Amino acid sequence: MPAQRFPLFRKTPDGRHFYRIESDTGFTEIQKVGSRHAVHRVEARAYPELVRIAEMIDGAGGRFVHMEPTEWDVLYARI
Repeated sequence: MPAQRFPLFRKTPDGRHFYRIESDTGFTEIQKVGSRHAVHRVEARAYPELVRIAEMIDGAGGRFVHMEPTEWDVLYARI
């Protein structure tokens, strides 16, 4: 697999989870909870977390879709 250029941006099709993938082992998530937002920083240490990041990068059959960096910036600035 060729080296990825980070950061990468993904979101779920339902628009409730937004991801800024910083590396093969770390990402930041913005999660919509009602009218509020929660921000989580994840550093993968266990195999399931590493698989989750790989799935986000690859799209996992449509479970994660491409997101423009500007969309992330606007959302993050509102928090």
